[in-house]
Amino acid sequence: MKISPDGKLVSFAAARDDGPTPHDLWLIGSEGGVARNLTGASLDRPVGNYHWAKDGSLTLLYAEGFRNKFAVVFPHGRKEGFA
Repeated sequence: MKISPDGKLVSFAAARDDGPTPHDLWLIGSEGGVARNLTGASLDRPVGNYHWAKDGSLTLLYAEGFRNKFAVVFPHGRKEGFA
């Protein structure tokens, strides 16, 4: 579990309804509310480690086959891959 730089969001790894292991990145407001799956639809790969950047984006490491890749994901859902 990690807190966003502005303190408004909490991120954590969790499983979807259909999965036994936590591998999606979820967000919930620091004041509570309903958690939402940030990477389930946009990435659909197991997320390893991740880090909040000062601009509020998340840089994450994810598995794709036998390789690890990096991506930047924003809390509103947009994803950018690394070349």
